[in-house]
Amino acid sequence: MREFEGDCILADNAWDEIVWVWRQTEAPKGCKVEIVEGLITVTPLSSVAHNGVAERGQRRLYDVIAEDGGIYQRLPLAAPGRLGLFEPDLAVVPEALLREGDEHLIPASEAELVVEIVSYRVLYAGKVGDPVVLPAPFQSALATSEFPGR
Repeated sequence: MREFEGDCILADNAWDEIVWVWRQTEAPKGCKVEIVEGLITVTPLSSVAHNGVAERGQRRLYDVIAEDGGIYQRLPLAAPGRLGLFEPDLAVVPEALLREGDEHLIPASEAELVVEIVSYRVLYAGKVGDPVVLPAPFQSALATSEFPGR
């Protein structure tokens, strides 16, 4: 990959090119930048209530994750085969992956759990107040009765 005066690059593949553009993109205040199916998207950050749900979920997960794992909000996860780079609400990944350098992107395949609190794709739907059962290796139920908006 060759960069020309910071304005453009000649990349060997589409993934390297789009990640370079993603890194150059300055999001407006209050927005996040992701790559979805090869397109760079800018979306507003979540509401305060949304962040409250993420925080409470994160707090509960600390009791059930592996000792070498960490829980991170808006950690960039790369899926090069799908031309995707996502910043989910919560991601559980081994802490060692974060020590591999500032510019390192975490492969989405390394995530043990990815949580998107509000999404356009329904993978699980339930009512606030009903528990959300997490699969192995977590084997825990996440109580939602304390979430805001109830």
